[in-house]
Amino acid sequence: MGWIQGTNDPEKIARYIAELESIPAKSFQFHERWYFIHGDCNYSACWTDEGYDPAQSPMPRDIQLLSATRYGYEDILNGGFHQFFWNPGGVFAPEMEEWFARTGLSDVASIMRKAMKLLQPLYSRSREQRMDFLDAYTQEHLSDSSPSSDWNPFDGLDDKFYTALPRARIYQAADIWLRDVCGITSLAQSYDAPR
Repeated sequence: MGWIQGTNDPEKIARYIAELESIPAKSFQFHERWYFIHGDCNYSACWTDEGYDPAQSPMPRDIQLLSATRYGYEDILNGGFHQFFWNPGGVFAPEMEEWFARTGLSDVASIMRKAMKLLQPLYSRSREQRMDFLDAYTQEHLSDSSPSSDWNPFDGLDDKFYTALPRARIYQAADIWLRDVCGITSLAQSYDAPR
């Protein structure tokens, strides 16, 4: 299977969608199949060091929130909150917290809030400021007399996040979000879905 984006052949698109539709949901979630068709549609243009502007993307805001959360979730799974906040995707944290809260994952929203609070009193969108904070924290806490885990302010939160949000839980929430919040009920549906 390949991405549908980039082709204008209606027969090829229809075959691809039919192939994706035939995959059982328990082996490949609805939102994952939907992303194969629609991709992330340049969601990152909405986030800058200055803030979040949903008007910078053709996607509805609720799709932007899901896209940001999906990206950030994978980054946290890959390397924990330290990696997430160090990387450019850390800019998504407030929208991820909002998405978790709005989907009923209030325990995960709370973990996101605690992680953001560890960085500074007011969360910074600036990657440079987040990196400066993490560098300073590491230098301050990394010494011969400190346990090796002291360099990572998010050490305990990583485990809480992983435990609270296994793939099955976020995938189920994403499926419900697409259908109930975004109004997307079929794989062929475009971004012009009800908002």
